[in-house]
Amino acid sequence: MVEPIYCVHCGAIAKHPVTKIIDGQSLSFCCGGCLQVYEMLHEEGLASEPVEAKTKTGSKPESSQDQLDAAQTITLPIAGMTCSNCVATVERSLLSVPGVLDVNVVLQTEQATIKIVPSIVLITDLKHAVEAAGYEVP
Repeated sequence: MVEPIYCVHCGAIAKHPVTKIIDGQSLSFCCGGCLQVYEMLHEEGLASEPVEAKTKTGSKPESSQDQLDAAQTITLPIAGMTCSNCVATVERSLLSVPGVLDVNVVLQTEQATIKIVPSIVLITDLKHAVEAAGYEVP
């Protein structure tokens, strides 16, 4: 049996891994987005050691299907949006957070409905992403 490859940034199973040598170490990522985030954090001196192939409970990460089965949908209020471009910006920002599976932002209700893998993403990560895009989570 072939051992799965886990993303060193988010810990997800990398079905089609993206591999890059960073500081002389070959690192595998589940997608280009995790690679980009890891590189940005690394350049700023904020990247920690690559995550081990473990979840918060200390066991191996769940399979992709298990993650989908465990996904939760949450709703966050978003303040400061005025147009469809704002909506697209908030959606892109939230989708860049590892562990976010789907996002739907509605301008009229000023709400974002977000499908997440709770073992990977925290609410504070989502709030930071919205704030980094220039909007608020009241």
